[in-house]
Amino acid sequence: MTIQAVSTPVLSFAATTADLNINGSTQLSVATKAGGEITILGDATLNGVVLFGNPMSVSGDVLVNGNLTVGNAATEAYGTMTVGGNLEMHGGTLYLNYGRLDVSGNVILAQANTDGTYNSMQTNGCLYMNNEHDVFSIGGNLVTFFYYDGSSSFICSAGTMNIGGNWTNFTNYITGSGSFSVNFTGTKDLTVYGHASISVPNMTIENATSRNISMKGTVQAGTL
Repeated sequence: MTIQAVSTPVLSFAATTADLNINGSTQLSVATKAGGEITILGDATLNGVVLFGNPMSVSGDVLVNGNLTVGNAATEAYGTMTVGGNLEMHGGTLYLNYGRLDVSGNVILAQANTDGTYNSMQTNGCLYMNNEHDVFSIGGNLVTFFYYDGSSSFICSAGTMNIGGNWTNFTNYITGSGSFSVNFTGTKDLTVYGHASISVPNMTIENATSRNISMKGTVQAGTL
């Protein structure tokens, strides 16, 4: 099933479908009526999508080629999205805006090559988390290689990022601010690779006494 947007339509329905491609040439807003839910039983490719209202879930992998926005703080429409597999984003902005994004598998915010290396995200490839209600939970590993360096691509001043696996960052440096926090929630050995540097105001490592922890490159936290 393919849904093609030519302007800025709003889909308001409860739907269950197999693999789904959603293509927004500008922006496609996806919501549900009260009590509704959008469920994709399979994989999904998203290109320019805003999710708000009731939950959306994808049982498989999600590939994002454009922007992906979860939630709308202006209208207090809390957005939630659940991904049963992996999430990969090649370019555009991942914007948690009064929303929650839960990914069971790995998250790659970069362009992955077949030889296991990575290139930076395409133009405007970045992450926004600026609301205290924003939650980004990753069950597996996180790879980041943003388009810009520093706070120009990692625009995170509030909310919480939970990482179950390792974090590998290839961006020259990324900097969080404010009350934003990163929590490493896993139980296996942990590696955080900062390339040049990762700097966040708050960081916690659960189960720290029962696993080996390796910090490579420069990893800084205001509170650890």
